[in-house]
Amino acid sequence: MTTAWAKARRKARLRAASGAYVWLAFDHGLTFGALPDIVDIAELMKLTSDSGISGVVLNKGLVEQLPHAATAGLILQTFGLPQFPGAHSQKVRVATINEAIRAAADAVAAELNMNATGFPAMVAEVARLGDDASAVGLPLLVMATPRNDVEPHVAVADALRVSTEMGADFIKIGLSENVLGCDASQLRLVRRVAENAPPVLLAGGPSNSDFSYKLILAQRLSFSGVCVGRHLFQSANAESTLEKIQSAFAGGG
Repeated sequence: MTTAWAKARRKARLRAASGAYVWLAFDHGLTFGALPDIVDIAELMKLTSDSGISGVVLNKGLVEQLPHAATAGLILQTFGLPQFPGAHSQKVRVATINEAIRAAADAVAAELNMNATGFPAMVAEVARLGDDASAVGLPLLVMATPRNDVEPHVAVADALRVSTEMGADFIKIGLSENVLGCDASQLRLVRRVAENAPPVLLAGGPSNSDFSYKLILAQRLSFSGVCVGRHLFQSANAESTLEKIQSAFAGGG
């Protein structure tokens, strides 16, 4: 038995029967504190029993609240930092590979904010995590935040390529309102990079943005699924929102 086999098996468990990746992100509490509609953790965890959910991202303190019968795989968040006025934008390591193994995680997640003041140190930390994860057969999810000092389509393409070069097994990335305004020729670059990257998952982001159009665009850009939190747990009808997401990627992304 090899670590390559173990990684491939874990990656397969994180994929829905549809062929897409439909992940729920419930790791916001460490960053934002007690957000409205994310206080009742037990109620949120009920969503993980849906057969169309293939993964859930959690901080280590909530892992034991994940139901044993949950069909979703576990992605352990290893980076974090409470967000408050004056807080540094560079998130730090808050969990280890050993903790991921003890939690029977199917993957580990790392943050790569390309605007962070301490970006070089963040790159080094993500690289170390990826190497340690690969050594024990754990896939790596890189949660990439694109640069804000270049054209939006270039920023997304760069973030996807950097994450790919760093050995990501999955990439989570958002599509800002500026990206939605890009023309077809600009978006073609993003699509080409996404097609040559590991599976790319659409990040939900703030619940006040137009997620329906982002879903459509993500499909056009060859994304392989979603990793969404606030758009679901702050929705007036979580079940309806979930159905919309699953429908969008019913063909496998």
